[in-house]
Amino acid sequence: MTRRWGAGEPRVPASREDDPYLSSYLNTRDIGGIRTSPGEETAPGTVFRTAAMGHALPDLVLNLAREIEQGSSANTREKVHFLDLRSPSEVNEKPAPRDTVTVHRIPLRDPDARHVPPPARGPEHFAQQYVRMLPDAGRAVATLLDIVAADTGPVVVGCRLGKDRTGLVILLLLRLLGVPDHDNREEFGRTGRALARRRDWLDGYAARRGETPAEVLRRCALPPGVPQHVLDVLRLRAARDTPAPALWPAVDAALLRRARARLTRPKGELA
Repeated sequence: MTRRWGAGEPRVPASREDDPYLSSYLNTRDIGGIRTSPGEETAPGTVFRTAAMGHALPDLVLNLAREIEQGSSANTREKVHFLDLRSPSEVNEKPAPRDTVTVHRIPLRDPDARHVPPPARGPEHFAQQYVRMLPDAGRAVATLLDIVAADTGPVVVGCRLGKDRTGLVILLLLRLLGVPDHDNREEFGRTGRALARRRDWLDGYAARRGETPAEVLRRCALPPGVPQHVLDVLRLRAARDTPAPALWPAVDAALLRRARARLTRPKGELA
């Protein structure tokens, strides 16, 4: 199967910072166009990340995927898969639109969660929290690979803000695809900029929490070094046991090959 752009304009902007088709949805973007190795990059139209799985987003995602994917299997891409990382209480508060998506629920949780006031949340707190969520994040990645390998439609990964839980799953996926650490960290860092650009959301969210917009952005910002710490932990575990069972359960080499064929493409392929 050959991945091709549609006849219209490219659907993944060169900057990947302000996609005119997705920017109206909070912290939502296509993860296509990220370098995985010399001459190769992540394929657009396959995996998206979001903080806003509303009723209109699935149709937009499916239309973008169909325009990008003009191969022989295009007619089989009839649905959007939503990898929902939210807790049961979050899902009850804002259910996903099950009439337009196939929902795969894998709540990411910190098994040793405890309340830590924001001023005390230093890099070590966040790093340990991320590492404790790795088993659940690994199961989410394994589910994502199964969906992609079946090639029935694009996958949207999301949580409340599309930041920590979604960011961790995408971080693991990109590492599995061979994305260099620098580019992986850069993708992770785009979330802060995406949230800061949405003043309409930022002002309302801050008002509901009794905070200033600046306080919200400081709280949402991940301390420097945390993504790299997680990548270093993964590297150590992979060196001990590849693939690490705690991170990639039930993912065999054949599945990885099938999923990778759909998750990557030759860099710069336009037709």
